[in-house]
Amino acid sequence: MDANMTPDRQTGFRTLAVPEGRFLAENGPLQARLDGDVLRLGLRLEEAHANAGGITHGGMLMTFADTQLCLGAMFRLGEFGHLATINLTVDFVRPGVTGGWLEGETMIVRATRNMVFVETILTVDGETALRASAVLWRGGDQTFDPAALFSEGDLSRLGRKGEAAPPAGYREVAIPGPFLINNGPLYGEIEGDTLRIGLRIEERHCNSAGVCHGGLAMMLADLQTSAGTMFRTGNFQFMPTIHFSCDLVAAVRLGDWLYGETNVIRQTRNLSFAECLLYVDDSPVMRASDISKISNKAFDLFTPETIFV
Repeated sequence: MDANMTPDRQTGFRTLAVPEGRFLAENGPLQARLDGDVLRLGLRLEEAHANAGGITHGGMLMTFADTQLCLGAMFRLGEFGHLATINLTVDFVRPGVTGGWLEGETMIVRATRNMVFVETILTVDGETALRASAVLWRGGDQTFDPAALFSEGDLSRLGRKGEAAPPAGYREVAIPGPFLINNGPLYGEIEGDTLRIGLRIEERHCNSAGVCHGGLAMMLADLQTSAGTMFRTGNFQFMPTIHFSCDLVAAVRLGDWLYGETNVIRQTRNLSFAECLLYVDDSPVMRASDISKISNKAFDLFTPETIFV
């Protein structure tokens, strides 16, 4: 092993400075390496990032991709004003195996006065794991200080969980997988063949601006789409996501109740096409679409008999 490498970090990478207790700190620790105008993020994949199948949850991979695209775009452009993701499209190429080293780099496709179009390819131990593209909006008064990119030491997860206070009719769900458990508690309600999953936004779900991190919303949308599809169709088979696209249409704020609902478009023998909307106070805040592979493996953790605690 290289003398500059540790089990958690590759050569030249240092801990990324993020606000403790916020979403990136709770789901890190993210590392970064800066070479000129190229910012590469890195992450040693841990059990805490995994789903029920023991591989990295798609929500964690999308969180990493979103962060790579936004921060990487700032350094590529040499401009450190506020960038907000309004669309993210992802293709999952291979699983993120626990213990692997996740790394990315941002490419600028085009930049206009109001928008930045970006792409990234994430690798795990040097092999392509995910391809992502995004549309970023240039706006707001918040700025990023590049001199404050790195932390002097490793950040610790605080794990502070408040009172979820779900609306009437919602019950806590028995969510499998460390990543979902760590970022819950999640609640659900069933109405006929419709499953709605929601959570109360706490400070640990937020970004540095104090609003819900896009990665948290993507995590919920990914879960809502897959679990909601199972309830809509009555087909409780393991369905890993292979393509995901979302539009973030409004900010979700501290204290909001965020929940979703799924619409199944079509299923074939091997593929499922579905979409979902996430809401706050009955107003849409995210639209997502999903293509999943239908496996022959039963997934009985999400059934009307097993879903609730």
